Amino acid sequence: MLLHTAQETLLLLLLGVSSNVFAYGMDKSIEQLVAMRARAAQEAGGFLPSYLLWSGSALVLCALSAACAQHISSAAVGSGIPQMKCVLAGGARIDHYLSARTLAAKVLSLVLAIGGGLAVGKEGPYVHISTCVAQQLCRLPLFRRLNETEALRRQMLAAGCAAGVAATFGAPVGGVLFSIEVTATYYSVAHLWKAS
Repeated sequence: MLLHTAQETLLLLLLGVSSNVFAYGMDKSIEQLVAMRARAAQEAGGFLPSYLLWSGSALVLCALSAACAQHISSAAVGSGIPQMKCVLAGGARIDHYLSARTLAAKVLSLVLAIGGGLAVGKEGPYVHISTCVAQQLCRLPLFRRLNETEALRRQMLAAGCAAGVAATFGAPVGGVLFSIEVTATYYSVAHLWKAS
């Protein structure tokens, strides 16, 4: 029993750290893209070249974002929260929804979309990204037991939802409340300490 508790605690610690590292890296990448676009537009010269460079770079980045979501993994399309509701509430297994390819596509497309100037919210994608991270961590040999038991797997995915909201807003309690109120129709008391 002590070994099982240690496994769950280690996985949750890795999930929290990984989610924050992803969020930090993505935020920094977005800042760099916007700064590079602004610098290039300012150095372009007059108003018209600056405007064309700024607008053109936005179009290119947004097109690349759509291409990443479409060609790397089409499961990365959309917010991610409705699918997580299905996974957590009914135990649905959506093909490739939590795969490493979907994780890569979601990260790249979100960075490119926001860097290109699209008004895309980060909460839904961060929830999806953190849940993908939780699923990938559960697949590691050390945590195989957690992935094979459906109840434990759902608890870890719910913790991934909470980690995504916490990484987005810097609000761990808000993440727990989100995973309780939005993503599950039945919320086990055992989820509470794991999600926080």
